Amino acid sequence: MSKLLIIFGDNTADEIHAVARQFHTEQFDQITKLYYSTYLDLDEKAQKYQQAFTEVFFCIGVVENALRKQIKKIALNNKFIPFTIIHPTATVADSADIGAGCFVAPQAIISIRAVVGDYSIIHFHSSVGHDATLGENVTTLPGARISGEVILGDDVLIGSNAFVFQGVSIGDRTQVDALTYVKHDVPDDMLVSCRVTPPLENPFPRVTKAPSNID
Repeated sequence: MSKLLIIFGDNTADEIHAVARQFHTEQFDQITKLYYSTYLDLDEKAQKYQQAFTEVFFCIGVVENALRKQIKKIALNNKFIPFTIIHPTATVADSADIGAGCFVAPQAIISIRAVVGDYSIIHFHSSVGHDATLGENVTTLPGARISGEVILGDDVLIGSNAFVFQGVSIGDRTQVDALTYVKHDVPDDMLVSCRVTPPLENPFPRVTKAPSNID
């Protein structure tokens, strides 16, 4: 039985690929990185991989959620299997629950009873506190701090060295800017940034697509 592990993406994928090659080479016959864009025919590549290997596993090293979902859809449609990669220097409590297709980077900390949803990325030196619940496709960038009993929805991005106060809930698709301290609940589809005035009391809606009247 031959096994392939694909790391999808570019820069973050480089980091995941290096960890996979260092610690998972005995589990796979080949570990490869594959850059993906909408201009590439991933389905064609997937068919070739299926012909060459008995099982194909994947991990997505992409921060941008829309692209991550495109890759996930194509991979699952081709019966690829999500694979979670946890660096040995990360501290993950025995009672924590890490979902499918996640990456937990070096020096990350995931505390007791924390839940990390599928396809999430917990980056370098990030921490997830006790009893925190993270949805699917969550990304915490380097140095981010998620306190205990925090609830993050799906597709949430927490910027580098940001801090989410204990018990705070953050809605789906919301983005927290780097170095930002969040001490109040935030609804869906918002941007919270310390670079606006006032910085935290009034998060503002994210622009998710260009207006239709722009040529």
